[in-house]
Amino acid sequence: MPWQNDPEKRRRDAKVYGPEYKRNRAVAWRRADGRCEWLIDGRRCGSRDRCQVDHITPVTQNGGHGLENLRVLCRSHHQAKTAQEGGGYRAHHGQRREADPPVQERTKW
Repeated sequence: MPWQNDPEKRRRDAKVYGPEYKRNRAVAWRRADGRCEWLIDGRRCGSRDRCQVDHITPVTQNGGHGLENLRVLCRSHHQAKTAQEGGGYRAHHGQRREADPPVQERTKW
């Protein structure tokens, strides 16, 4: 896929996800034993389903790549967290957060 092999994107990613992130990502993965660290009623999810390393505070909000800002989440919990951070932009079809404003009627043309 050509958009995944863009040299400019690779250069940008290399700056954002540099050696500090790569080093701390591996430590976070070992710390969690490759299991989801999402808490449900005070207990870890513990799933191994397509786990990913997540930034607790997004890098765009100056979260950084420090070990204290990284945790392992299963794919479904990572998607839910990312959707919540994006104001529901990436939410699954038809799902809405409780804090969302009511849907307004569309103008009928």
